[in-house]
Amino acid sequence: MNRIQGYLIGVMALSLGISTQTNAFWFWGSKSEKKTSSIKNETTTAAKLNALVTQKALAKKATDGVDLLVAQKHQFREEDEVAKPFITEGKRVTLTPEAGMKVPFKVQAGDAELVFSGLLKEEYIFSKNSLFLNKHLPDEYGYFRNTVDLAWLVGWGKMKYGHNAVEAKATLRHKSNWGEDSKQSLTEGHTVKLIDSLTKSHSHKSIVPLMWLREAWIAVSLNALLNKEPVDAKNMHGLKAGMFSFSLGRGISLGDGYGTPKKFLVSYDNINNFYAPGILFTGPLVKDTLYYDAYYAKYQEKGSSPYHTMSLVNTARMDIASYWLGVGKDDELWAFQLRWKPLTNPRDGGQLEVAPYLMYNEASAKKVELPADSKSCLATFGLNGEYTFKNLRLSGEIAKNFGKEILYPIDRNQIILQRDTSTGNLQEVYSKIQASSSSTALVPVTSANATTVADNKCYTNSGHLTGSAFVNASDRYRAGYEDQYKGWMAVVDLAYMFPEQEAKVAVAYGFASGDGNPHSETVNGDYHGWIGLNELYSGKEVNSVFILDARSAKRPMTLQAREDGAKLYELTDESFADLHYVGASATWTPKKFLSRFFAVNPNVLFFFKDNRSPAYDLTNDEVSTTKIASCYLGVEWNVKSKLELMKDLMLSGIFAVFVPGSYYADIKGVKLEDDLASKLGATTSTEIARYRLSNDVGYGLNIGLEYKF
Repeated sequence: MNRIQGYLIGVMALSLGISTQTNAFWFWGSKSEKKTSSIKNETTTAAKLNALVTQKALAKKATDGVDLLVAQKHQFREEDEVAKPFITEGKRVTLTPEAGMKVPFKVQAGDAELVFSGLLKEEYIFSKNSLFLNKHLPDEYGYFRNTVDLAWLVGWGKMKYGHNAVEAKATLRHKSNWGEDSKQSLTEGHTVKLIDSLTKSHSHKSIVPLMWLREAWIAVSLNALLNKEPVDAKNMHGLKAGMFSFSLGRGISLGDGYGTPKKFLVSYDNINNFYAPGILFTGPLVKDTLYYDAYYAKYQEKGSSPYHTMSLVNTARMDIASYWLGVGKDDELWAFQLRWKPLTNPRDGGQLEVAPYLMYNEASAKKVELPADSKSCLATFGLNGEYTFKNLRLSGEIAKNFGKEILYPIDRNQIILQRDTSTGNLQEVYSKIQASSSSTALVPVTSANATTVADNKCYTNSGHLTGSAFVNASDRYRAGYEDQYKGWMAVVDLAYMFPEQEAKVAVAYGFASGDGNPHSETVNGDYHGWIGLNELYSGKEVNSVFILDARSAKRPMTLQAREDGAKLYELTDESFADLHYVGASATWTPKKFLSRFFAVNPNVLFFFKDNRSPAYDLTNDEVSTTKIASCYLGVEWNVKSKLELMKDLMLSGIFAVFVPGSYYADIKGVKLEDDLASKLGATTSTEIARYRLSNDVGYGLNIGLEYKF
């Protein structure tokens, strides 16, 4: 689609949107002692119940806020889609279908129930200057995408125990761009060995649309298992195992975006479109007041067979004698959370919920430079809370990182392929061994040279190999070191509802600490940047689309001047880290708008960088040693809306604009990874500025049509 069409859709997006409510068809109750009820009385009861459902649904729509998700991470939440049963004094009441009525797809067999639900969505996504904020680059994209979710939920035991004794859930997903079906179905990256050298990591793609398992779990009531007295669902002790959504607090410390990476840190970084596998124990410690969640997750399994435990991945490490991986090198997480509800009446005294939590993640045999060269031990303690009194709602969360990442001493020397300048042929060479102290030519791999390298006892950078003129490169050996985790974050939101005006206003503040590249120096130190696992946070009462949700705009970490003058690229971190923000929002959800559900939600947020950074000297193409960059990142304005066209058929629109602040002006032209200016041979400051990160206005939109059943 061309740019003009994109602009037209942007105008349309300001008044469109999505949401859904589902009404029940079956009403279940206990056996009646009055067995003389007539069909007429049952029909009258059904009509009253149907009217009650309609009234409650309209009331819920009037109070619900906008909860739109940006194009990059739409997620299907099914928990609110299945209507809860009503208990009546009569037998099961069957409502007579009427024109326009829509009911869940449900099959009942005795005390077992199967519910089938799903979502289909088609959307168009457009963005301009969203990556490098540079109008001189073709930094623009526009594409269509479709998403399909199909879910099956089976439950048994509600009549006998008062809640489902056993539940099982499976969700299939398909997501792809039109004309690019392989975008969401790439294989995991792997290297290929050519003789003794390894190629760069590569992956494969499918040529047909695929569906994958997004969610699959079994839940068991421990009360029912132990034949305890019937209880309601919220006061039962339960066990849940499989692939399912779990997060702590708002999902800033631990979210459910399994594999969301921080590639400059030691962590699991395979971006997945399904939930992490785990086990959850949950239940009450004090009825209706204090609850617990105990959670375990396996992020990466590395010991499922001797093939894994005996794999020779430690060949570069200098602190161990054995090269195999060994046992107990998985990536695992443990978390515990309490949910305390000391106040439960929002109209009289208020409603308060406080949730302290603690989590620990151990990730072994991770890669910073080479496979299995590091390990992470991350702990986070946090406190989440929310207080509601009448029309006022105050919520917040604070958390602190502890632990460390361990980087082992390694020999960076590898066998690589290089083209021989004299013959033009490919040859194997040692990546960190030079021909002599006066030559930077890399030593070729031969039988004689292999013996020299194997017999070397000199472990000093720039030192001569034992008994040879060959010289170690200046960065061949990396000493072992540790980085202590010292990051922290805090967020707070305040919202006020105006029921008569069918509106809500809110303000918010958020903070997450930042730092520079923790691996720029191979010495023990502290990393002050906030670390959230599987985190995709974009706000609660006030939401960011461009900066925190789409996360495409480059945000360099604190720049670091090089004493040796090396013009290395800077790392970026687009996650919820190294920033402050203040924002405000308004939400309007009129009960009647052209006889349809409608909601509109504008947001404005001002962003600031936490850790002050040197500016960038574009004239000399290097980090400035004399000037400090501003901390003002810029301002984002967005509006999200949704409109119900027919029952459960929704039209949505999202439009966002980001105006970069003085920070981007001060670091304009900074060199990032895969530098386009270097590839195009740019030399002058004017040329460099045209091909690198800049400070032009960026904007984007999403318009979608969604149907739920």
